[in-house]
This record gives sequence, C-alpha cells and structure tokens, in this order.
Amino acid sequence: MFLNSMSASNFRNYEASVISDLSPGVNVFAGPNAAGKTNLLEAVYYLSRGISFRTRNDREAVRTGAFRAHLQGVSEYENHLTLIDVAFTTEPRSKRVEINDVRQKNLLELPLYAVLFVPDDLNLARGGALLRRRWIDNAISLLRPKYGEILGRFRQVYDAKTVILKGRIVNPHLLSVYNEQIARYSAELAWYRSLWIEKLAPIANEFHLRLSGGAETLSLEYKLSCGEPGSREEIRERYLERLNSHETAEISSARCLIGAHKDDMLITINGDREQYWSQGQTRTAALSLKFAEREFIHRDIGRYPLLLLDDVLSELDAERKSFVLEKISEGQTFLTTCETLDDIGEYKLFHVKQLHSDLQGTKPYN
Repeated sequence: MFLNSMSASNFRNYEASVISDLSPGVNVFAGPNAAGKTNLLEAVYYLSRGISFRTRNDREAVRTGAFRAHLQGVSEYENHLTLIDVAFTTEPRSKRVEINDVRQKNLLELPLYAVLFVPDDLNLARGGALLRRRWIDNAISLLRPKYGEILGRFRQVYDAKTVILKGRIVNPHLLSVYNEQIARYSAELAWYRSLWIEKLAPIANEFHLRLSGGAETLSLEYKLSCGEPGSREEIRERYLERLNSHETAEISSARCLIGAHKDDMLITINGDREQYWSQGQTRTAALSLKFAEREFIHRDIGRYPLLLLDDVLSELDAERKSFVLEKISEGQTFLTTCETLDDIGEYKLFHVKQLHSDLQGTKPYN
C-alpha cells in the first residue's frame, strides 16, 4: 500500500496545497529551513496514524488565523483506492477521521502503516527509558490495536491513581483498587512488549551485524521493574506484590513508582551497556532498531510500511548514510532535506517554497 496523492488545507503554513502525483518509491521534499518540509511529513503521518508526531494538541497544527485544518489522501493497494480524510478545528476534541466517508472510532486501525525516523531517534538506543518505551508502544500499537487499547486503559488508571496520591487524604480502599488495575494492565503490556522484543531482537542484530561489518552483535532484553519475566499471571502477581510493598513510598512521594511505565529495554553491543559505546555505535544501534521495526512490519503484514525520514541523512556519516539510501528503495519513502542529493538514486523531487505556503513544482525522476 502506498499514498498516491494528498492535499492540505489550513494545515501549519499551508493554506491550500495539493500533490497529485506521489511516487510509490522515493519522494523528496527539498527546500530551505522553515519552508514547511517537516509540515508535509507531518501531514503524511496524520493520514497514516490519525495523530501528529510533533504535538498532542491538534489545534497547534491549524494554520494561524484559520479555524479548521483538513487533510486528504488517497492510498492504493492492489489497484484498490482508499480515501483517507482527517479534519480538526481549534476547538478541543474536534478531530474527525474518515475512511471512504465512514467515520473511524478507532485510530489504531487505519489502512496506512508508517515508520517515522527523526534526528532525535538517533539517540533511541542510548537515550532515556521513556524514549524507548514510547517507541515500543507506538510500534506494537500499529500492528496490534488491542495493545493500544490496553495502553489507553493503563494511562487512565495511572492518571486516576496519581490524583489520589496527590490528595490530602489517601483512601486506602480506592488505592488498593487502582493497584489491582495497575498490576493487571502492566502485566498485559509487559507480556506484549517482551514478546515483541524477543521477535525483533534477531532482526535488529541482522542489521547491526551488517552495519558493523560483522564485528558487533546487538542484543535486546525487556527489563521489568518488578523482577523477571514470566506468564501474564506471574507478572501480574509480581507487580501487585511490589505495589503493595511500595505503598508508603508512593504516598510519601505522591507518585506512581511501580508499573509498566517504569520498565525498559536493555540494549547491549558485544555485551557492553550504552555507557561504554562510542557515538558511532550509538547511531548504528539506533539505525538497526528503526529498520528492524520496519522489517518486522513487512514480515508481519506482507508489505513495507511508509518510511518517513525527517532530515536524518544530514546527521549521518557516509557509511551509515549509504545504508539508509540502500534501504529506502524498499516500499514508499518520504524524505525531507536541505541538501542536494546526488547519490540517492531514482526519486521524485518536490521543491518547497520558503515564503509561500505551497509547493513550487515537481521534478521528474532523476
């Protein structure tokens, strides 16, 4: 499946723009800084996920002075066309997502799949646990909508428990009820995460071996904050036991200290933790993880997801850049850049103007 056309109305700096001839291969949005290249990439992400990768408040993506933003895209798969429609206003909770004019209640089941790669992702392997958990959650939710639903319930309970902990008087019975739910949902999330990481690990190692010339192996392991992995019920019991034993500490700190929001993914290169890595190893590990995610989706659904690269090439050395350029020929890619691309191969170029909220035109395949 690929996106063959898209339009944006009152979205970010675009008053009205239409791209009717996207390539099923590589599409390059080129132009100076602040021209609106990333805005176009964000529009593609909206059409694939129903949300932004830059903000949680849709109203921030509405063009200044406008009330309503509107995005449309036509995707194609095996000669079948699908119309994707995303609209929202400056009012809270106003978003409406439609597929072939049918409103979608679950944004986890949209027809397009996309993997996003931004410069910050180059710190994925060595950054904080929150960054890795967010990546894991997004990756699994894309393929397993049920996981996204469980994650949503967990966050609701987490927020409710936080309110209780921050109150002047903590209701022990209500806290116990929330702890039961935290333990149950945490066990579900941990089970999905550990299984996904177990399947992703050999794929990521394949890429890492290739990038390192066979000199380095990459290992992944899910680390629970409550002890060792096990069955869902065993994990639930461990979480609950830890929650009960830390009840006083949670009340004193007014924070949720135990749960899936404290878990992490342990990454090692030749057995070494991240504090011993070079910058090159850090970036190689990040590339391995992101492209392993893309390959995992390909093996799971039988086709490559859209690949969205936001100015990533400028952050890479020649060897890693060459690897990315080789891989983008698989499936449809959207790439933003300020540079001249002489070694990218065949692609379709879209010039993005700096001062006018529109596209300047297109360039045929090189």
